Amino acid sequence: ALPHVKNHRVMVQAGGNCGYILSTFVDHFDHVYTFEPDPINFYCLTNNVDALHVTKIQACLGLDRQTVQTEQLNRVGRLHDIGGVHVTGEGFTPTIAVDDLNLPYCDLIQLDVEGYELNALKGAINTIKQHKPVLCIEFHEPWLSRYKATSEMILDLLNTLEYQLVDSYAADKIFVHKTH
Repeated sequence: ALPHVKNHRVMVQAGGNCGYILSTFVDHFDHVYTFEPDPINFYCLTNNVDALHVTKIQACLGLDRQTVQTEQLNRVGRLHDIGGVHVTGEGFTPTIAVDDLNLPYCDLIQLDVEGYELNALKGAINTIKQHKPVLCIEFHEPWLSRYKATSEMILDLLNTLEYQLVDSYAADKIFVHKTH
């Protein structure tokens, strides 16, 4: 995503996990907001990323301001990224919309939220319209289906917002606004 980002003021990253993916972005932005709902992952994230310009928030990104229950994903044979969680219903973990941050700038939004990407995008509509950040979004159909979402639904939303696909890396797709 970095080659497509023009300014490096503010990044919003969700799916902070233990901080290993986040660490690739920390040196490139003036301020980073990262979200990780799982308590153990959040503890690791807090200890692994100590940069003062990173705001770490133990919450989910979404659309509805609610509290949810999360549980660990069972990823057989994927020890390199153990720790992913998914929403399973009502609980005690807050859900925050990107729009709630009222950011003065937003240059990149990176979402790896285990299928909750459509909800997180919907909660960022005003931020996206105002700042036209580069969007890096994980697409994984089986995880999207848990929340009654599909890749087509995400692509339709991004098309409505005048975004186009410019690059991909594994399951992540990178979109920029057509005026970019």
